[in-house]
Amino acid sequence: MGIDAIDHWVLVVTDLEETFAFYRKLGLQAGWQERPGGRGTRPIIRISETQKLNLYVVDRYEIESPTFAPRYATGSADFCLRWEGTVRLANCARAAGPDIERLT
Repeated sequence: MGIDAIDHWVLVVTDLEETFAFYRKLGLQAGWQERPGGRGTRPIIRISETQKLNLYVVDRYEIESPTFAPRYATGSADFCLRWEGTVRLANCARAAGPDIERLT
């Protein structure tokens, strides 16, 4: 199969409250979500039931990000995919040229 969907986008911001206010003006839900496994909460923007933006503050990104994308900066973004493929297919994708940071 391979890529099933985009799971979420990650945005690196300087100010959570300003970011929350901006997205709320656009009519989106902005606030805190429980992390899986009882690991506290994280700031998110809820786009729909299945779509969200995870937010990280630039000063705490290296500490809080579970994947830590290199060369991040304020305003940068990355995304995580839902993968329904095999390890063999993942290796083919990696060999095709994109810089895949982590496969779990």
